[in-house]
Amino acid sequence: IGIVGSIGWQKGWNIVRQLCEEIDTRHLPYHVTVIGALVPDFSAGCLKVTGRYERTALASTIEQSGANIFLFPSIWPETFSYVAHELMACGVPLCCFNLGAPAEAVANYSVGLVLEQASPFELLTQMENFRIQLFAQAKEEDTSS
Repeated sequence: IGIVGSIGWQKGWNIVRQLCEEIDTRHLPYHVTVIGALVPDFSAGCLKVTGRYERTALASTIEQSGANIFLFPSIWPETFSYVAHELMACGVPLCCFNLGAPAEAVANYSVGLVLEQASPFELLTQMENFRIQLFAQAKEEDTSS
């Protein structure tokens, strides 16, 4: 699971922490890579934080991260998000909560999912089901061409 930006409270810091706790406690086969920073910082077994990134190098940083689905964890109804739009421009699967303009953009994005508010385990399940669905669609397209 990739997350991009400087993640403080409004940007979903607690969501990221809860997801990491859930992954580590249940020994789930997921990893979280924050391309950016957590403010304040915390550590978890499943977590890797890359530190600041250059916007011009975001696509290659995403590719190197190993993440195959991205989460925009903001809990604030933002009027616009450069990060969400940059991720969509990179063509990566993107999930966010039903809050503000990013949710509208992600809802209209071909590989976007607007998440239902839920427990950390249910959020992970929603993202994993979406990832499996996208993988199955891609496989179908490959075999039909």
